[in-house]
Amino acid sequence: RSSVAQQPPPEPVGAEPPKDKDGAYGSQGDACSACKFAATASCAMYKTCLCYATNTHFEVGNIPNAKDTQHFRWACGDEGGSK
Repeated sequence: RSSVAQQPPPEPVGAEPPKDKDGAYGSQGDACSACKFAATASCAMYKTCLCYATNTHFEVGNIPNAKDTQHFRWACGDEGGSK
C-alpha cells in the first residue's frame, strides 16, 4: 500500500479586501480582488473560476433616495444573466 502525500491548497493571490457594513464590496475592483483571492486559494476553484463582479443595487420605487448604491458581489460564472 503506497502513501500519497496530501498537497496543500495554493497560496492566495493578493489580499482579501474588506466588505462594507452591508456585507457587500464598495467597488467592482474590490469585488474582483475578493474573487481572485478566493479562487486562487482553492484547489477546486483554481482552474475553473472565471470571476465576474456586478453591482447588485436595484432601484426600488418606494425608496427614492437611497444613499448607498454600491453593493458589489462576485461570482465564478455569468449564469445569473444580465442586470
